[in-house]
Amino acid sequence: MKRIYLVLTVVFFLVFIQCSKSPKKELIPDSDFGAYISAFTSGTISVESPIVVKLTVPVKQERKTGAEVQKTLFDFEPSINGKTVWIDNSTIQFIPEAAMKGGTLYYAKFRLGDIISTGKKMEKFSFSFSTIKQSFEITHEGLKTYSGTDFSYMFYKGSVFTADVISPEKIEAVINAKFENNKNQITWSHDPGQLKHFFRVDSLKRDNAASKKMVVEWDGKSIGSNAKGNKTFTIPALNDFKVIDASVEHSPQLCVAITFSDPLNSAQNLNGLITLEGFENLKFSIDQNLLKVWPGEELSGQRKLTVFQGIENAMNYSLKQDQSFLMVFENIKPEIKLIGNGVIVPQDGQLSMPFEAVSLKTIDLRIIQVYTQNMFRFLQDNNYDGSNELKKVGRLVYSGKVDLKPDNAAGFYKWNTYKINIGDYVELEQGPFYRVEMRFKKAYSLYGCEESEPDIEFSEEEEKLAFEADQKTWDSPGWYDDYYYP
Repeated sequence: MKRIYLVLTVVFFLVFIQCSKSPKKELIPDSDFGAYISAFTSGTISVESPIVVKLTVPVKQERKTGAEVQKTLFDFEPSINGKTVWIDNSTIQFIPEAAMKGGTLYYAKFRLGDIISTGKKMEKFSFSFSTIKQSFEITHEGLKTYSGTDFSYMFYKGSVFTADVISPEKIEAVINAKFENNKNQITWSHDPGQLKHFFRVDSLKRDNAASKKMVVEWDGKSIGSNAKGNKTFTIPALNDFKVIDASVEHSPQLCVAITFSDPLNSAQNLNGLITLEGFENLKFSIDQNLLKVWPGEELSGQRKLTVFQGIENAMNYSLKQDQSFLMVFENIKPEIKLIGNGVIVPQDGQLSMPFEAVSLKTIDLRIIQVYTQNMFRFLQDNNYDGSNELKKVGRLVYSGKVDLKPDNAAGFYKWNTYKINIGDYVELEQGPFYRVEMRFKKAYSLYGCEESEPDIEFSEEEEKLAFEADQKTWDSPGWYDDYYYP
């Protein structure tokens, strides 16, 4: 059974992966190889990904899955050590012995003539691919207390998110912690996907009278990243009950997070002890030394937060003085995110594409169909999500606006999940795949101002004429222009 392929592309979605500029150019394979090869590794891949070539016609001799090929079938520049195995009778895979170098363009030659009969010019198939340039981002969760009764020690929690997979040993070498100028041990846990890494610094002993300093340092040089920096945290004295941090959190719901030096009395009535300018019916939640304040609605601008003396720690000691903070509430910047890995499975006769959006009332939806007979030509220049020379292999089949409708008006300002059924906009065919683009203009944004720019409304006839004019550009030879000017 043939499949319907969809390629999902979100314009203006900030991707964490950094691109590496290189004087080298990607290699475009000869289209004549389409008679022998139906798919091959291309575009940007992980440093630990295998390199795969799939033949159009299976070889006659039965190949055992995982059987290693003794002869050399792949040549790489820069060189890669590894082994070649058969996946099935038509798929050959090269498995690197170690992780490849990140941010690098590799040239490959596959000795096609060594496994099937070809013409002289078709004996070696040349192609290229790039690896992800490693980078990372640190999230500081801050200082925590161990229990509601233990005031003497604190610990710090943080996390690291990497652009590409990385071994625990390598990412652990990037982070250091110092407590009072002495190196402190870090405890790690790692997500199986090797992209999320969690760490904590334990046993930060509080002094009876004086505060102390703990510094988290990071340097990505050893993993090929330019990221470098540090952040200092103050460990308060035991007799100094106070607020040590106050910040605004937007996800999963807007709140103010207040971190205290001591665990709080969880039984106390906080009404009137915490105020947020302009709000009366605040809700509270206490987790050891962390207090979260929920205003109950989205807001923007500057608001004064006051923590009054009456608030008590777990030993029933009160703050020595009121503390006030100027909190800045900003609408989340407009953004669109795909949900899942981009693979859509038809359900109940529909082909639905789920996505998340924030601070947007409308999006522009464009659907481009790549013809079945042009699939190999398209994949010479692209991954499935690529757009190089798209006009030469496909055609714009839909372009229009889609209004977003959350449950209530305030929902526009927080992340909401939406779903689009592709079949509502185009008549899906068996065989080709579809590139789906979601874009937005400034007029669609609800970010940063009371009123957005007025949206120009077009009649149904005007929108039809605009779509037909756009379609004509796809019927003329030329490059596909993926730039979008809001």
